[in-house]
Amino acid sequence: MPRAVVNDLTLSRLPPLQKDIASLATLTQIVMLNMNTTHILTLLEIKSLLGMSLLQVDSTLSIEHTGSPRLSHRDQNQATLPNNDQDAELPSTEIGLLLLEVYFKRVYDANLLFHKTMAFKLYTQQGIPDYLLRAIFAHAANFLKETDSSYGRHIPILRVQSVFEKSWAWARASSREVLSHVDEPNILMIQSLQVLQLYYFSRGDSQRSTIHLSLAIQLSTLLMYDALHEGVDATSNPGIQFDRELKRRCFWAAWCSSCIGKKDPYLSGVYERIAGLPLPARYGKGFSIMRSEIELGQTMDINWQVTPATSAASTIVTSTSCSLIAELVKLFGIWGKVQALVPVPTKEANHERAAEMDRIAKLLDPIAHSLQLPLSMISSRADDYDESSELLVSVCSLYYLCRLILHALMVPVLSGGQTESHSSNQNIQSNVAEALTQASEFAELLRRFFAENLDVTRLAPFTGYAAFMMASISVTYTNAMGVPGLRSAEMKSFQTVLEVLSIYWRPLHSLVHSLPDLKASPK
Repeated sequence: MPRAVVNDLTLSRLPPLQKDIASLATLTQIVMLNMNTTHILTLLEIKSLLGMSLLQVDSTLSIEHTGSPRLSHRDQNQATLPNNDQDAELPSTEIGLLLLEVYFKRVYDANLLFHKTMAFKLYTQQGIPDYLLRAIFAHAANFLKETDSSYGRHIPILRVQSVFEKSWAWARASSREVLSHVDEPNILMIQSLQVLQLYYFSRGDSQRSTIHLSLAIQLSTLLMYDALHEGVDATSNPGIQFDRELKRRCFWAAWCSSCIGKKDPYLSGVYERIAGLPLPARYGKGFSIMRSEIELGQTMDINWQVTPATSAASTIVTSTSCSLIAELVKLFGIWGKVQALVPVPTKEANHERAAEMDRIAKLLDPIAHSLQLPLSMISSRADDYDESSELLVSVCSLYYLCRLILHALMVPVLSGGQTESHSSNQNIQSNVAEALTQASEFAELLRRFFAENLDVTRLAPFTGYAAFMMASISVTYTNAMGVPGLRSAEMKSFQTVLEVLSIYWRPLHSLVHSLPDLKASPK
């Protein structure tokens, strides 16, 4: 596919950074900047995203699943049915197990919404409602499409076109079923909505993605999943503990997706409302719902700083017990704060804005320490978390993206802001250098990623957006300011990640076309 060539990049021809990020009303808008699509869901007053999700976590079906209503699979009165019931028939158990494995390996918030071992067990026992299975299978099947990409060596997944072709029918059948019973919410339905919103985003359907996410966040708060705090009288029953953990994770999954939306109305005062809510816990190896008590995750205060969390036994949760998914939730919260800085302030507000940027930067420091950045061995560090290497790299990409944007916002050539008279050129150059350092460290992480022969298709879509921003800002600084940029090998790694992920996340296509010409980078 052709890609926009920017050999003579100048400031006048490059969209300011503020335009890139101010367009992030949803993650869909993040990656469709050149399409001028602004989607506002006035009905529920929520602008949404998917999950750059820049999201995406780990839980499963509620232990109350046996009590949830079995919804009808046939509503012949729907005028918009694109497929008949036969098109949406569930596959054989063998294909279903394949799709479950694909889903858990390639959808970044799968391990937030579901507990993998339990999900497989429930599936073999026919304990998962069909509407939820169709949602999961639809997204998994999206990764089985045939492709003639030149990046074949980076796409190890088996391609089964016949299964991929059923993806849309499964998704639409699941949507019809869930939406027709939205006035009878339960955790399984909310999980389905979250799965579907990310699926529709991957297909470039921003309207359906917005509607499903809006309902997911509204229903999870309606059922008070965001109020499941644990006090000194918390139950010690493992089953009830797990159920409450699962519901919190359901809320966190939708919340992470909404965090990517620029100025999401839901985010107004959200940090105050969720202060003290335990972050996703770390299950650990050998976790059993009925035999293992859950060690509660860390909690955040209203300033989005970690506070000591205690279990029912008053055991302090240390940083070593923090799950990788919890680190991702923290970063999404920080990303929401970074986006709030994007509108360029008046000259009088520059000082306050700079102080806020400094506060946000300090929020990233403990996360860098916890992740042990920069990573030397990806796989071994992922093993410490008992998570995949690809999820670890995806989490790190969001960290580097936050750092990059914070420094880029201090450079007028991209932010479009006015520099105060007393601001020194040295400060600007320092922020340029720091922004390029973040890009270089992320490029080095990708070099190690490829050296360890890891799977690009398992990276989160927001990692593709991070790669785009790293490459674009580097080329801009080189051409507009004359500073040395990244090496061509580093730029190539950004291109590879973005182009491979764009195969499965359609909104990334527009960024592939906008990626600056790699020849503009110094060799």
